[in-house]
Amino acid sequence: MGNLILLDVARQKRQQLLQESQDKELDTVWEELLFLADEAWTWRDPESLAALRSCLEQIDVFVRQDWGT
Repeated sequence: MGNLILLDVARQKRQQLLQESQDKELDTVWEELLFLADEAWTWRDPESLAALRSCLEQIDVFVRQDWGT
């Protein structure tokens, strides 16, 4: 019985670490979006808009996975 509890705790800890890692990755992408939006607003050039669009596409994938759509 004691081993079963330890395995469950270990599984929960791995899931928590995985979620934290995914949250950090997503936070980084959102921060990049803010930076790129500022760059696009400042420069108003095709390259800045393309970078912003690419970042939004990345976020779209994360959001769809999170919402299961």
